[in-house]
Amino acid sequence: MKPPKLIVIVDEKSHFSLSDIDLLRDNYPMIPVFLDLIEKDFLKLFKIGMLQIIPGILKSDISITWFVDYHTVFVVFFSKLFRKKSVVIIGGHEVCNMPEINYGYQRLLFRGFIVRWVLRNATAMVIPSRSYAEKVQDLVALPAHVIPLYSRPDNFALSEEKTKSIVMVANQYLTRDDYISLKGIATYDKVAKELPEYPFYLIGRTDPQIREMFTNIRYPGEMNHGELLKVLAKTKVYCQLSYTESFGVSLLEALQSGCIPVVTGKDGMKELVNGNGYSVTYGDVESTVKAIRNAFISPEDRTGIAHQYQNDYSQDRRRTELMKLIASIHVHNLE
Repeated sequence: MKPPKLIVIVDEKSHFSLSDIDLLRDNYPMIPVFLDLIEKDFLKLFKIGMLQIIPGILKSDISITWFVDYHTVFVVFFSKLFRKKSVVIIGGHEVCNMPEINYGYQRLLFRGFIVRWVLRNATAMVIPSRSYAEKVQDLVALPAHVIPLYSRPDNFALSEEKTKSIVMVANQYLTRDDYISLKGIATYDKVAKELPEYPFYLIGRTDPQIREMFTNIRYPGEMNHGELLKVLAKTKVYCQLSYTESFGVSLLEALQSGCIPVVTGKDGMKELVNGNGYSVTYGDVESTVKAIRNAFISPEDRTGIAHQYQNDYSQDRRRTELMKLIASIHVHNLE
C-alpha cells in the first residue's frame, strides 16, 4: 500500500511544528505550508489558503495542522468539503479557560467557538500530555491522541561539571502582564532575591520593561538550540514556575541534560517530571526557595535519569506514534 500524501501546515516560527515536518518528510509525499501565526496578517493568510492550502488538500489524502485557530478552520472545512481526513495538533492554550491569569482561547466567545468547532470536526486530535487531553475531553467530550513532544540533546555532554546556577527558559509571546502571570516571572524574581548567592538566568525573548521590573534576574536573551543545550549541560537547577504548561520542551531538555527540575506541580510539568524533581505550589516563594536549596545539596547522580528521558522522549518515538496515527486514518479511509 502506498503511503498517504500529506499536506502539513505549520507555524514557521514554531520549532515544535517545524520539527514534525523533518520527522515525516522521508516517510510520506508531503506538501509543507508555512504560516506566520504571530504576524496576524489575515490577507496574507487568506492568499496562502487559496493558493497553497486548497490545492494542497486536493492533492493530498490527509491534512495535518499545527495549532487550532482561524487558519485551522479553513483547513478542516475544506478537508471535509473534499472528503479528506484531517489531523489537528493542539498546542495547549486553545483548550484553556483561565481568567485568573487572562489565559486561554476558551475565555473568548468567538475564538473559543472556533476551537470547539475544529475539535469536533477534525478526524483526529493530537496533544502532548494526558493532563491536557483531559481538558479536551471536558471541552468537547472527544478523545485526543497523546503524543509527547521530543528533543534531541545531541550537543551536550553529561560529563560537564554542573555550576551553581539556576535557569528558566520562557520566550515572551503574550502581552507583558499575561506573560508574567503565565510563566511565574514575579515568583522567579522573588526567589532570586532570597538566594543572592546563586545566579538566576531567564533565557528567551523578553520586553525591555521586564528586565527593568525584575532586577534580580540575569537576561542572556534568546539562544539557538545548540547554545541552550550547552548552557543546560552546565546548569544544576532548572526552574519552570508557570501557572500551566501543556508539556515543556525546555523542561524536557533540562531533564535530558542532567539538571534537577523545580516545577509547579500541575498539568504537563508534573506529568513530565513524574517524581524526578521538586514540585512546588504556583507563586509560593518559600517552598520554591526550599526546593532549590535542597536541589543544590542533593548528591544524586542524574546520568541515569537523563538517559531515561533521552530514550522515552526521542524523535523516533514521536515519529512512530505519528505514523501509527496516520496509518490508522489512511486504512480507515480506504475501507
